[in-house]
Amino acid sequence: MHAGVLEKVGATVDYEKNRVTLPSHIVEEGLKMAPKIIKYCDRNKKYDILLEKERTYFTMHAVAVLIRRCQMPKLPTSGL
Repeated sequence: MHAGVLEKVGATVDYEKNRVTLPSHIVEEGLKMAPKIIKYCDRNKKYDILLEKERTYFTMHAVAVLIRRCQMPKLPTSGL
């Protein structure tokens, strides 16, 4: 997203530090609009997971789309 769009809705953009600060009303509005449950789907439906309030998942990867890989029997050694 271009920083100019964020400025138009009231965010503070510091181009020198490459930083955007969002006012609390923007964050609160975004949280209200966000889905309460997010479903991560795998090609094999038995590995689908729901991210919701009462569930916690851990992964050794920093990328959210790999969140399910940590629960597979064996990690692939190529293609990552």
